[in-house]
Amino acid sequence: MKLARLGLVVVEQPQKQCSTTRESVLPVDIMNHEEVLKILAGAIARLQQPDLEKREVMQLRVLADAAKTYDSLLEKFERWVEVEAKILEMEKRLNEVQKAFG
Repeated sequence: MKLARLGLVVVEQPQKQCSTTRESVLPVDIMNHEEVLKILAGAIARLQQPDLEKREVMQLRVLADAAKTYDSLLEKFERWVEVEAKILEMEKRLNEVQKAFG
């Protein structure tokens, strides 16, 4: 290696592994898609009943909207966790290759 012939020493600094979804931040009791769909189905079923007051109708509509939004965000979040895991794995493999050829 050219650096060795020149008498230079390569000092490698360890790279920090960064993650946007740290384990300490992720809630353990996050609802899954099935639970959200059950809430949505329950709200829709209750909205079909004739004995509802205006306030309850409004609450159920808010609940249904929140469930739809949550489900959509949950899907995106799960995808980002997958992508992040793949990136971290690729970084790990790249470091191993660099060490093997470095």
